Amino acid sequence: MSIGIFVHVFYEDVFPRIVDHIRKIPEETAVYVSTTHQNDIKYISSICPEAEIRTFDNRGRDIWPKVWGFSDKYALHDIVLHLHTKKSVHSGQFRNWLDDILSSLLSDSESISELVERLRCGDASMICPPVHKKHLKSQRWRNNITYGKALADMMALDVTFNQETFDFPVGSMFWARSEILMPLVNLSLPQTYFPDEAGQTDGTPAHAIERLYGVLASRSGDGIQFLDH
Repeated sequence: MSIGIFVHVFYEDVFPRIVDHIRKIPEETAVYVSTTHQNDIKYISSICPEAEIRTFDNRGRDIWPKVWGFSDKYALHDIVLHLHTKKSVHSGQFRNWLDDILSSLLSDSESISELVERLRCGDASMICPPVHKKHLKSQRWRNNITYGKALADMMALDVTFNQETFDFPVGSMFWARSEILMPLVNLSLPQTYFPDEAGQTDGTPAHAIERLYGVLASRSGDGIQFLDH
């Protein structure tokens, strides 16, 4: 089965950097690009002409468009890659964060093949970039327990909610086996489940789902692997 690459484009100027990296993947891929109605579809298509592009309201950050905006595509792929045009404009401390993530997840063809093989042979269910040192203290539920509980109940997941640290893909970019994401995909959440965009830095369904990615991966048996710095 081909690899499914799900990319959310909010900052158009960042997209070419992402495409340069996904071109390194040495096997067949299908590229799905979500973006907002305000962005230039022709420009995005010119950068990645093979991509299937869908436009949505600017709601649910990168999470809703990638998971539910393309919910019909996950069953077509055994391996998926989630990326988005992250800038973290609220803090200059993360200026190079996206470059670090891309260099980790998509360093070169040989390394990418090794990551994909780890997933396919069952050595891992999700592979994540290193956690940025400024985010080490953020690896907990923080203000996202209310939404986390509601979504876990929808998926019939028994989750312990506390403020202990736990593993999840901080920044919501990762490689994964598609099967581990299906409990989320199958929820068929409407975009209206997510609040209007207001620059929130915590306490939204998107922030809770970012953490639930880790819960789902950890429960698969193979767990999460973090790449080295």
